[in-house]
Amino acid sequence: MSNLTNQFFDITRLPISEGLLIFPISMSRISNSQMGSKYFKIIESFNVKINRATIGVSFIYTDALYSKYSFSSISSKNKYIDLMLSHKNLFMKTLRKNSTYVESAFSFTTWSQLILETTNFLDLFSKIQKLYHLDKDFNNYVAEDIKRSKKTLTKNNIDFILEEILMVYLLINEEIYIHNKFISGRDKWRLLCYLGKPNKSMIYFIQKNILKLTCANIYNSSFYDLSEKKLYNFDNFDL
Repeated sequence: MSNLTNQFFDITRLPISEGLLIFPISMSRISNSQMGSKYFKIIESFNVKINRATIGVSFIYTDALYSKYSFSSISSKNKYIDLMLSHKNLFMKTLRKNSTYVESAFSFTTWSQLILETTNFLDLFSKIQKLYHLDKDFNNYVAEDIKRSKKTLTKNNIDFILEEILMVYLLINEEIYIHNKFISGRDKWRLLCYLGKPNKSMIYFIQKNILKLTCANIYNSSFYDLSEKKLYNFDNFDL
């Protein structure tokens, strides 16, 4: 049997059962590389991978994540609201020009809403903060990711990455309910899709399954890179 370590390829077919494609939207990229019209083209690229029309799409806006760790002013927070509404409206306008899609299959959620759906989010975040200080490898990967993003190693930048990791981990392990009228909680799988490669700190955390979560999601250790069209299976990733 060939060694598949660090070998990653595109998806040929998504599962037949009901599922969700999850698209996190970074506030720093919402008006350029992640603008609404571009995501319609991305979704169209998934058509050849779908066996049955039982898939929902959830856009997740990272507004609260950015405002929390950048100490955003009221005007900046209002700008985030404008950006999210503009993104959603542009996407839906493009969608409505194509009558083959069911509007209820597309949902839009904010970061704060996801936190509200998690009863113990702050306790879990405290655990991951403690792990950061205790686990040298995890600490080093976080530092490496911050350096790669051309930022400085500050507490805010560290906590930004830690909260991002925790949210992704909870989402792909089906610990957070995602509101989507079309799927309505029947999702048997969830696939996180983002423009770019996953951070090493995220890979490490999910590989180790630090919080010992279990679920039936076949993609609970995966990440789809929309840029390179590769499915990263963290179980086959050698850091």
